[in-house]
Amino acid sequence: MKRSGSTLIELAISLPIFSMLMVLAIGAAQQMMRISRLAKERGQAAYTLAKFEQKVRLDVHQSKSAMVQQDEKTGLLSLHLVQTDESWIDYHCRSNRIDRQQMDSNGKSYVDSFALFSENKVLFRVDENRSVSVSIHRVHRDHASADRLELLVRSVIGRPHLAASVNGGGADE
Repeated sequence: MKRSGSTLIELAISLPIFSMLMVLAIGAAQQMMRISRLAKERGQAAYTLAKFEQKVRLDVHQSKSAMVQQDEKTGLLSLHLVQTDESWIDYHCRSNRIDRQQMDSNGKSYVDSFALFSENKVLFRVDENRSVSVSIHRVHRDHASADRLELLVRSVIGRPHLAASVNGGGADE
């Protein structure tokens, strides 16, 4: 008489094989979710940097003067732009964002925030040629001295000639 079913030995062999296949499948699924999350974060960061770049270019172009200020208490930098209609715009660096505060000629205040990376360094510079530069560097956690240029915007006050570079390159006017 022939029996249908599995023997104990067949089960003892097949269970570890199925377990290993499940571990591999779960690991691959986790890796795919991590890659998807990183791609989404990079896409969002690129979009935020592009919006920031566009605002800075427009604001500097419409300005009649600019100066960089450093907060005495926190040591954080800010860029102060005076517009042609006597309104002003300040860009303030925070730990993981840049705030853009605009005060119009009627005294109304508007604030926009641009989220940055968890560890970054933002530099504002105004030179004698009325050129404004904004650079954002991502500081690597592993090596505090090593950083990567994420955005460099150069613009001349009151002139439409602008240049920019995203993700690592330099820009020349």
